[in-house]
Amino acid sequence: MEVIRSKDLNRNDNQENSNDSTTKYDTIRKQALLIIQVDKIVEKNKKEKKCSVCGCRRKFLSETCEKHIKQNKKSVNEIMEVLVKDGSFADLYGEDTNLQELILQDIDDGLAFSNAESTFDKLIYHGIGLEECTLGRSIESFISIYGGKISGESSVLSYERGIEANCENNRLRCVFYHYRQPGFVSFKGQTYEGINENATIADVEKAYGVPTKVDSSIVSSYGAFPGKTETTMEYSTLGVSFTFHDQKLSTIFVYDPDNEEDALYKQSSSLM
Repeated sequence: MEVIRSKDLNRNDNQENSNDSTTKYDTIRKQALLIIQVDKIVEKNKKEKKCSVCGCRRKFLSETCEKHIKQNKKSVNEIMEVLVKDGSFADLYGEDTNLQELILQDIDDGLAFSNAESTFDKLIYHGIGLEECTLGRSIESFISIYGGKISGESSVLSYERGIEANCENNRLRCVFYHYRQPGFVSFKGQTYEGINENATIADVEKAYGVPTKVDSSIVSSYGAFPGKTETTMEYSTLGVSFTFHDQKLSTIFVYDPDNEEDALYKQSSSLM
């Protein structure tokens, strides 16, 4: 089975065709599942007061788990040896003599996103989220990347990045990227298909086609946008919705698509 590397895809990002887009999404989804696997190992070892990577009982290392993973490739390699032998990545890679090396490189590439500076060109992928923090990642990962705080039992908020997530079992189940939401700084980014804060309803239809469902109503006096017309365009098969207030895009909402094969949160819940 040929494994398409994300760095190879970068050469073709300017070629706007459906094959490139599909391949890009498949690669990012695969990479996300790899990083979620490592997340879960880290969480398990932290609970047991072991080194988050190699599993030895050294409590101080469990407190710097992500840093240890990034800095100690040998220890990450030990994790990969176990997972490869267990066949944990068979569905993602198939049979490949260089399997372990490919996995390590994909994890390195993914973890590098955690150190990226906030920019205006962050890309949202439908049914996935951002490369640096996808659906299925832990609440701790979200906070380490964006800051923010936990709200109630199931939400985590980053007012300074314009991002909000709903969680279940400590994992991101769906994410809101806010352009115009009281209390939130406007999100600095757009979708992979080019939809950003300046997009119109017609722009969304041109990029994604006819919505699965469209809802339109007047916001009550108790809502965040009292008196404004709220229009939500839902694309359930893709895992993305767009909410407009008086024709201005307020929020992009990313969640698991109807397609079970691409349902990242559901897959992440069944791992390990």
